Amino acid sequence: MARVLMPKATALWLMQNTQLTTEQISDFCEIHPLELRTLLKKASLHPVNPLDMQQLTSEEIRRCEDDPQHKLRLCTDLDKEMIAQKSTKKTEKSLDPIKEKGVAWVIVNYPEMPDEDMASLLKVGKRDIKRVRTIITSKAIQIEPEDPVTLGLCKKSSMDRRIRKG
Repeated sequence: MARVLMPKATALWLMQNTQLTTEQISDFCEIHPLELRTLLKKASLHPVNPLDMQQLTSEEIRRCEDDPQHKLRLCTDLDKEMIAQKSTKKTEKSLDPIKEKGVAWVIVNYPEMPDEDMASLLKVGKRDIKRVRTIITSKAIQIEPEDPVTLGLCKKSSMDRRIRKG
């Protein structure tokens, strides 16, 4: 059977952020209910979000909050697959057209600039840079490159520093 990772830290997070009963948390984290009370007093313990760790889903927490008789169930592989699909959909958002133009300009004019430098300069993700690079090379969609300084995406001094660095 799968176990909860970092059970005390997870229990602390559940106590601070949900309306679950002590018994539900105790059962899920395999910690005695009396020990849960002492966790709140420990200043050195950092809470760990079981949603981020893919141990629970928000639906599961809501289900148990609505009915104190229900027991929390650890995420299955199927649940984790659904979580991954949801997070993929979130990251597939298109880049702001203005940033897209700025990224395209840097790619066209300074192709040697590392993606890390470009990402920090223009405040975009590396995936976005790769996507724009793919669009430019495949010419599937026309992007009109524009100077990111004139677009207000970065300062001229920052751009010059990155160019000199490369």
